Amino acid sequence: MIQMCRMKNIVGILLCLFVSTFFSKSMVQDYVVVARQKLKTDTDWVKVISFLQEKHNAPVFYYRNSPFEILDSLKLYNPRYVAFVEEPKQVDRELVMLLRRMSRQVDEDIYSDYIWGIITGYDAKAALKLVNNGVQSLKIKSAVSTIAELRAAKWFDRFAWIDDHQDGLCGEKRSIKDSVITYMISPDESLQKFYDFYKEYDPDFIVTSGHATERNLEMPFSHGNIKSKNGLLYAAFPEGKEYLVESGKRRVFLGAGNCLLGNVRKNPNSMAIACLGSGNAAAMVGYVVTSWYGRVGWGTLKYWLFNPGRYTLAEAVFLNEQDMLFQMNHWNPNFNQVNFPYAQSDAQIRGEMKKAVATIQNQLGIENPTKDQIGFLYDRDVLAYYGDPKADIRLQKIPKEEEYKVDFKVKGEKCVIKIRTQKNFNINHLKGEQFKQEHVGNLPFSYFFPERLKSPRLVSKCLGDILINEDFMLIYKPDFKPRKTYKVVLELGS
Repeated sequence: MIQMCRMKNIVGILLCLFVSTFFSKSMVQDYVVVARQKLKTDTDWVKVISFLQEKHNAPVFYYRNSPFEILDSLKLYNPRYVAFVEEPKQVDRELVMLLRRMSRQVDEDIYSDYIWGIITGYDAKAALKLVNNGVQSLKIKSAVSTIAELRAAKWFDRFAWIDDHQDGLCGEKRSIKDSVITYMISPDESLQKFYDFYKEYDPDFIVTSGHATERNLEMPFSHGNIKSKNGLLYAAFPEGKEYLVESGKRRVFLGAGNCLLGNVRKNPNSMAIACLGSGNAAAMVGYVVTSWYGRVGWGTLKYWLFNPGRYTLAEAVFLNEQDMLFQMNHWNPNFNQVNFPYAQSDAQIRGEMKKAVATIQNQLGIENPTKDQIGFLYDRDVLAYYGDPKADIRLQKIPKEEEYKVDFKVKGEKCVIKIRTQKNFNINHLKGEQFKQEHVGNLPFSYFFPERLKSPRLVSKCLGDILINEDFMLIYKPDFKPRKTYKVVLELGS
C-alpha cells in the first residue's frame, strides 16, 4: 500500500512536470497585444486590436485600471514585442514611464525584456491607419530636418534642413546625384521654408530639435511654429493657418532633441497625435518631458544613423536604452532601481534636480553625482514610441560603409556569432563619428539577434567589455581591425 502511494506520487510529480514543461513552451509568444478592458466592447477600437491580433497571431491581454495587472501574463508568455492599444485621452507621460519600467520586470535582470509601442490616434480610425502603415516595410530615403548635424546628408537621396546653429542658414540635397548646397534666407522666412520643404521633398523622415511643447514645434531661433488642431498639423503663419500638404506617403517622426513633443497629455489635439494622423506616420518617437540632457533622444538617432539599414527604428530605441542601463549599472548595481523624482510641472525642473541629487546620494551612496549620472536617470524612462513595435522601418544602407558582416548560427546548445570586418572597415564609423558626442559618447559594437536566445552564456574568449542578453549583444571599446574575423561563442540553456 505504501509502495502504491509512492508510485502514485511519483507519477503525479512526473505528470505535473510534463504539463508544466508543455505549457511553458507552448505559451511563449513572439508578440502580444495589451488593451484596457473598456476597449473590448468598443466596436471601433476592437478593429484595431483584432488587426494586430491577426497580423501577429498574438494573444490579447486586457486590464481594468493599470497595465501592471497583466505583468504576470507577460512573465508567462515572455513575448519579444508588446503593443499597447489605448485611446489618446488615456495616454500621458505617466503611462509612458510606467510602460518603460514595466518592460524591465519580466525577468530578474536589469534590461528591457521586450520591445514595445503604443498604438493610438485621434480616434480608432486613425489608430487603425497607424498599424496599417506598419504592415509593409518602409525604407527611409528622404528627410527634412531642423538640425544641423545631418548636413552631410549621406544617409539620404534627398534632404533639406533649416539650420539650428546659424540663424537663417538652409541646406538641400535635391537628388541622389547632387551635392549639398547651402544658402541664407531671411530668418522670418524659416516657417515658410519648412512648410515648402515638407511639400516639395515629401519626406520619409522628419527629425527635429529645439523648443517644443505638446501643442507646438518651434522653428530654429523661434521663427514661427508648426501646431496641431483636431488631429491635423499646420503652419501658424501671421496671416492664418496653412495645413501641411500631405501626399499620402507614410512617414516617420523623431523629436530627437525636442521637449515634450511625444507627450499626448491625454489630449487628442496634441502634436504627437497630429503627427500620427495627418502626418500619416508609421511611427513617431519623442520625449514626454522637458529635454535638457538629451541622451535617450540623440542616442536613439545615433544608433539608427550609424548602423544604417541594420536596425528598425524600434530596435534603435531599444538598443540605446539597454546601453544606458548597462552604464548605469556600471556606476552602481542599484542605479536602475531608482527613479527620477519628476515634478508635476515642467517649470519646477530646478527643484527636481535638487531632489534627484539627494535621491542618488541617499539611496545609492554616490556623494557627488555627475551630470551624466543625473542625466541618464532623467532620460531613462521618458521616450515614447508610437506605432507597431515590430514594424520594419529602416534607413537605407550606405554601400560604402557596409564595413562588416555578422554571421549568426544556432546549432544545438550553442550559438556562434562571427563578425567579419572588410578591408574598408573604419572604427570611427562604428563609434559614431563624434555625432552628438556631448550627449551620447562613442557607440559600442551592437547586434540585435535575429531570434531570441535561451539563457545565453559567453564561453569564448572575451573581445572586450561585453554584454550578452537573450535579445542582443553590446561590445564596448572593440579593438576591431580591417580584414579580421572575430568569433563569439555562446552556450544556450535548455
